[in-house]
Order: sequence, then structure tokens, then C-alpha cells
Amino acid sequence: MNTRKMTPLRPVFHFTAPYGWINDPNGFCYFKGMYHLFYQYNPHGCEWSKMYWGHAVSKDLTHWEDLPIALYPDQEYDTDEVGGCFSGSAIVRGDRLYVFYTGTSRHGNMLVQSQCMAYSDDGIKFEKYSGNPVVRHPPAHEGEVSNFRDPKVIQAGDKYYMVVGSTTGGLKVGDGRIFLYVSDDLMQWQYKGILLKCNGEWTSMCECPDLFPLGNKWVLLFSLMHAVNAEKTVYAVGHMDFENCRFTIETTGELDYGMDYYAAQTMLDPKGRRLVIAWQNSWEWLPWFNDFGRTEQENWRGSLSYPREISLGDDGKLRVYPVEELQTILYPEHTYRDLKITSERTEIASPASGAYCLKIHIDLSENRADVLKIGTKAYGDKATIISIDFEKCSVSLDRRNGDEVFIPKGKTTCLFNGLKETFEIMVLVDKCTVEFFVNKGETGMTCTVFPALEEQKLWLQTGKGVCCIRPHCRQPSRTMPPRSPSVPARYSMRTTM
Repeated sequence: MNTRKMTPLRPVFHFTAPYGWINDPNGFCYFKGMYHLFYQYNPHGCEWSKMYWGHAVSKDLTHWEDLPIALYPDQEYDTDEVGGCFSGSAIVRGDRLYVFYTGTSRHGNMLVQSQCMAYSDDGIKFEKYSGNPVVRHPPAHEGEVSNFRDPKVIQAGDKYYMVVGSTTGGLKVGDGRIFLYVSDDLMQWQYKGILLKCNGEWTSMCECPDLFPLGNKWVLLFSLMHAVNAEKTVYAVGHMDFENCRFTIETTGELDYGMDYYAAQTMLDPKGRRLVIAWQNSWEWLPWFNDFGRTEQENWRGSLSYPREISLGDDGKLRVYPVEELQTILYPEHTYRDLKITSERTEIASPASGAYCLKIHIDLSENRADVLKIGTKAYGDKATIISIDFEKCSVSLDRRNGDEVFIPKGKTTCLFNGLKETFEIMVLVDKCTVEFFVNKGETGMTCTVFPALEEQKLWLQTGKGVCCIRPHCRQPSRTMPPRSPSVPARYSMRTTM
């Protein structure tokens, strides 16, 4: 079994595969006392290719232990050379774990995508269902057999439901669709109807849909392929009518307003929390779009976000914040009281490891600054910069001058609630990622960045005026990330530049 070798760019507290390529998280669930995380995986190299399902488990959402590959592309319905076992989900029924995925095959020159199922009694060894595919094709005239993927299966009442993403009219010029299916036994599925039509507003292709209850509402989550601004994950909050296949939207937003947060998938854990994890990159990072950075030299490529908890705000918008388990791996490093930040840069100590959590609390009644800038991954004039504009009540993330390679869409901006008396921001910096969360998850952004190795400094600066802050900087335990021992068999407002 492969183990992770710590290299200069490999993240400390974000999940990466032991070796090779990783993208979408799959089958995020809790089974027999462990959190299970599957993921799109190429174990043979650092480029996207024929997909397998990698597999890891954890007791605390932070220390992950690798298990053997869960799904191999080895059947006629899932063995296409540029496809394999695509993304999907997991659901527990009795003492058995079922995973649903998209199998890709080729009939002549036509790529065919269908929904398939496998199951496991121990959570490690999976057997593919003899009746696959369980859903062979999308409804006639409403979807494309070559773009029909990413099943998410849930239970509501005594029925099981599956949402699947698709398009009508083509990837770049069509209109996104999410279809709904129903089953009594997870094996026989009946088409219910179209749950969502994008009608030209969101995307030409809906990927990785998710559907879940939150409070007295339902949330429909999906990722936008070939969207206008950027590939991203969006949500709609409203009411769900399963009988009539109708989702009534009340509010919408983005789950993360940054550049690199895609294919998000949720689960309900034993503590009653709705958790979410995503691919912490985007398709623009593929080699034929842009240089992916230097990680291929370290024999890995791609990472997943640190798990977050989703809650529903009083305004009907989602709040997303790192799970509380993050605090168990952090220890105090540097604490400051009432720093006065001016237009002259103030450098504060950051861990040499390049991985840390920075928290800043600002009393807005005492603030006299127009803008507060946080320079991360800094060295000389280079930095990935977070800018908080108190006059416009906006916050931005700018990596345009923080990377060794050219990056399209290098700056993004969104609004925050400026009516509160205080402003809080948590900044998570890892070896090659920068992300932040405003006011306990009111808004946030994530980006991947590959600076020169010496670019690890941290500074604060205002545009004009004085900002009094109380920053607290902590870093993960030096034991992170763990090696991979064997596991017992039991076991919206947005602008982008």
C-alpha cells in the first residue's frame, strides 16, 4: 500500500492521494464507525485518464488512512479509455454499503454514460451489481447519453431517490439538466422527471448534483461546467415535492466564491451535521488548459478541501465553515493583542511549514481603515492577497501576483454583511492553497496557488487609516499528515478577473 511522502508542495491538512491524479470526492459517508471518502483517481500517473475510485477512512475527518482501490474500470459498461468509473455517491442500507457511480463505455464513436451500483459488507471490498447499469440512459429528448453522470442517492421517507446531472443540446451550447429517479430497493429505478432546468441562467451542463434537507428546507447543490464566470459549485434553497418532481427555489448562492471549489458532495454524520467536501481545484487546471504547477515532479496532483459544516442562516443563505475537528490539530504559535495596522506593511510571524490558521477579529466601531490587506505566501513583491474593503463591504482574493505561472481568473470579489458590529475572518493557508471564511462562514473563498518555495511570509497593511486587530496564528501539529497504516477489516454577488 502506498504511503504519503511529505514533499515541499504536498498539503499538510488537505487530503491528497498517495500517488497520482485526484479530482472529485465520491461516496462521502459514515459506515461502521468510520468516515469513508472515495475519490476520482488515476493511480498510474498525474494526468486525468481512465478513472478508478480511490478510498480512505477516518475517525476524525482529519487523519485519513488509505484503503485499497474500491472500484476498477473492468466491465464493458465502465472501461472506456478516457472515462472509466466516474463520480457518484454512497448510501447505507442495513449493514451494507452501496455506492452508485457513472460507468463510461464507447459504442463505436459514441461515448455512453450510465448509472451503476456496487456494494460492500465490510466497507473495503466491493462487488459490482450483476444488473448494471441500473439506469441505462437519460430520458429521450431531454438529455445526452454522452453527458449523463454523477448520481447522488438519498432516502426520503420509505423511498430512495437519485439525482443525475446532464445537458440537452451539448456541453458548451446546451442547457443544464438535473433528473430525478425513484426506487424502493436501490436496484430498480423509475424516472420521475426533470428536477431542474437551467434555462440559460447557470450552465450548459450540471455536474455532481446533491439534494438534502436542512432545517425545514431542502437544498439542491450542483457544479457548473462551462459556466460564464468560472467552474464553481452553486446551491438553491427551497421546498421539495418528490411526488410531483418539483423543486421550488427561494434563495440561491455559491457554496464558495473562490476559483477552486468544485464537485462538492455532502453527507449527514452521526452528530447530525451536514458535512461537505470538494475538489480544491477546477478544470482550468488541467494540463491542456494551464500548467498545473510543479506537483507532478512530486508524483501527485490535486487535493480535496478540508471538510466543512453547512448550516442555514436566518437570511435563507447557506453558511459553510471548517468542521470543529480542525481545532484538535492546531496548537498556539503566535498571539497578538491590539495590533495597529497602517499603510506600512506589518509582517507577522508565520510557521516555516507554510501551513497555518490565522484568525483576525475587528471591532468595526473602532476601525478607521478603508481597506485591510492580508498578504499570504509573500516574498518581496509577490503575494496572494486577501483584501477587505470596509467601505464597499466586499472581500476579494487575488492570486495574480502569487504564482510562478500565469493563472486565468486570478481575482474574485464578493460582498459581506457590513451591518454587524464586528468582523471576523479565518484564513487557512496550506502548502499550495489559500482559503478564508468571513463571519463564521457567511462567505468564503478558496484558491490553489503554487508560489516559489521561499514565499511563505505573512503581512498586514491598510490602504489608508489605522485598523486595530487581534490576530491569532496557529499551525497544524507536526504529526500531520499521518502515514497510512493498515486498517482492520471491521473497521451572491461575484466578480472574477
